[in-house]
Amino acid sequence: MVDWDKPLETCENNPRPVRYIGRVDRLEFPILVAIKNGGEEFVTAVELNGTRTTRGFSIRNLRPKKVKREGWMFISDGNHPIRMSSSVYATKSLAEDRNPYNHDGFSLVRIEWEETENG
Repeated sequence: MVDWDKPLETCENNPRPVRYIGRVDRLEFPILVAIKNGGEEFVTAVELNGTRTTRGFSIRNLRPKKVKREGWMFISDGNHPIRMSSSVYATKSLAEDRNPYNHDGFSLVRIEWEETENG
């Protein structure tokens, strides 16, 4: 089920933003969305169950928008019983300030991941 209140994007290799416009119950396809296509947007109408559209675009190809995150954590060189820190720090300087490993054998590394945007 699509949560129309959350930011959405297409599931393509290069995701495109999808914007919910509104609902018109008297239409066969009552959900109206705008999908970014290059510098323009095209509007399509979607069935309530989200499977068919007026332009052949399947809503099954939508997902909640993902955002890239990054953080910093300490990783052991392998000669310590603790392999990595349990904390992920927002910035490198914050990690360095709060370094729980005041000895050799740990490296501070940048990590990246994707999360679903909460909207």
